[in-house]
Amino acid sequence: MRFLRRSKHNIRFDKKLISPLLRISKDTHKRGYPSAGALYSVEVFCCSLSPKNTWPCPEKILHPLPHSRKFEIMQGSYDANSIKEAILPKGSKIGNPSLAIVYVMYMPKTLFKYRYRGYRLALMETGSIYMLIDLQCKHLNIKSRQWSGYTDNMLCKVIGLNPTLFFPACVQLIGG
Repeated sequence: MRFLRRSKHNIRFDKKLISPLLRISKDTHKRGYPSAGALYSVEVFCCSLSPKNTWPCPEKILHPLPHSRKFEIMQGSYDANSIKEAILPKGSKIGNPSLAIVYVMYMPKTLFKYRYRGYRLALMETGSIYMLIDLQCKHLNIKSRQWSGYTDNMLCKVIGLNPTLFFPACVQLIGG
């Protein structure tokens, strides 16, 4: 299973691309990337940005659940255009990515064990994740780039997150 590039703006949903985010094996709680104290304070959301994508449900945002290797469907996320508008400002010349992976720090978990250092550790965790995803993209011959030209509140609103608890760290644009 994988995200396959079928045309310039069309990606078929599959788990291979995001496999580093999931639990390594049934016998451990560890995932395929490092996290300080194994807190895993970064939440990930996969967003379809193109109506041409083959997506497993009508909603356009999925939240991987690492332990079960399943996906939580973010209810009410039917409009790919509103998601794209929250991530890519009008007039941006970034191309036409098909997929966005949004990395969001959950602040109560981020600060719980490591206090003020937790923020830095969560940023390092985000960097580890997006580098692993970037390597998967290279392996699958799919374009990938990191993006930070979004407004935090708009992004949280479109995903359905409380912007006082969740801080978007980075968006990874895939395809196009």
